[in-house]
Amino acid sequence: RACPTFPSCGFCHMPHATRPTHMDRRHRQALENVAPQNLRALVLSLLHGKLRIVDPSDQAEGLFNDLARACCVPRSLLDAPPVLRGKDRVINPMLSGMQFGPLLCVLLKSGRDEPQVAEAADAL
Repeated sequence: RACPTFPSCGFCHMPHATRPTHMDRRHRQALENVAPQNLRALVLSLLHGKLRIVDPSDQAEGLFNDLARACCVPRSLLDAPPVLRGKDRVINPMLSGMQFGPLLCVLLKSGRDEPQVAEAADAL
């Protein structure tokens, strides 16, 4: 059954086998230690994979590319995102388990002073 308020609805109506992943204090502290460029590349890579599953259209791909450009992340980093090591490695599985909306929030928080990132994310 389709959502009557789609696409403005922010709720995911898909069935999920597990509870969505949430960040705890350890994850938030680890996020603060990651270079913003690396965090953006990792989050954008995950968002791109999730977007291709939900909406593989050319329009969605174009909006995603606009977001990646607004974040100033080169395509080479999106195709091979950085692997976080050491204490920061706890971020990888946590971000991978997050849904699209919360991942987008992590991306937006990494660019608080950049309105072009927020505009591109709103368009997506």
